[in-house]
Amino acid sequence: MKNIRNVTPHLEYELNGVHHTVVQKGNVATKYIYELQQLKQGTDTVVYRALKNGLNTTFTKNGYRLYLKGIKVGGTAGAHTQTWEYAGPNGNGEWFVGTKPKNSPGTDKYWASQIARVKFANQVYSKNTELPRLSALNRAGSGYDDGSVVYPGTDLVRSEGAVSPEYTWMLIATIDNNETAHFGFYSVNEINAAINKYGTTNYPLDQFTCYYAFKVEDFVKKVDSIQGFDIDEDKNIYVSSEKAPKSNKNGKLEAQTRRIFKIPYGAKGDTSLWEVIDLNANNTDGNNTSVLERSGFLTEFESIQVAGPNDIYLTVSYHDKTAGTTLHSRIYEITW
Repeated sequence: MKNIRNVTPHLEYELNGVHHTVVQKGNVATKYIYELQQLKQGTDTVVYRALKNGLNTTFTKNGYRLYLKGIKVGGTAGAHTQTWEYAGPNGNGEWFVGTKPKNSPGTDKYWASQIARVKFANQVYSKNTELPRLSALNRAGSGYDDGSVVYPGTDLVRSEGAVSPEYTWMLIATIDNNETAHFGFYSVNEINAAINKYGTTNYPLDQFTCYYAFKVEDFVKKVDSIQGFDIDEDKNIYVSSEKAPKSNKNGKLEAQTRRIFKIPYGAKGDTSLWEVIDLNANNTDGNNTSVLERSGFLTEFESIQVAGPNDIYLTVSYHDKTAGTTLHSRIYEITW
């Protein structure tokens, strides 16, 4: 992997008024900032928005919000997800979001197994079937090349969606129970056209043309902490990576390795062609990482949003150094 240390982080937004849990996804839109969080032990999904107003962006907790109920309250609409992507000019003003929870074996996580399209509104949904949604995501890559990216649906652990900045491409990324990542690229316009025509139903992914696909074995080991995914118009994939703070042998909480991975188009599983953007605190080679620090707190990287090639918004949540509780979140712009 190519290690990139000449990186410029810049604080763009303080996210005020949010729940005291991590912001899974921050999205910087033209007029508003959106933030997605997980409630009910990470099983319900809630999305808020706030007007852009300089550095300090204030959300009204429990106010106007989109709410997807999850497994803890008998719902199937909410699921653990870092997907909140605008569907583009042909998407009827709606957004893509993860839905239909599936338990990750041996954990208390219920990751999304489908991607729905929904309008941001003061609305509560209980069932994934109330929403138009992409299904059979394990079949991402079907029809492309030899189809070897496809795998049995029972093996799917996690799914995410991402849309390129000009709304050309949609990435479907999934992780299977062998820790292999599967990636498939689709036309946003083709997906929107089907949903616009047929409405609230499920849309098996293999009914759409796949334009590029590949898989990476041992992806979890290579990246370690898989947080958010996003893409640019050239089909490059970006992955944010930093675990929540962990206790060292003395019982003191410590921040974990902070990185952004870039998988260039065509590189696929050849990690020698990947780029690793180093955002660790000890990086003094042209990287002012002190911008990422907050006194008394430790970082955890969350989602990313691509603004352009090598230009991303990164959502970072902050855990109290002593108690470990999450009290703050920010959005940074990172360029290299």
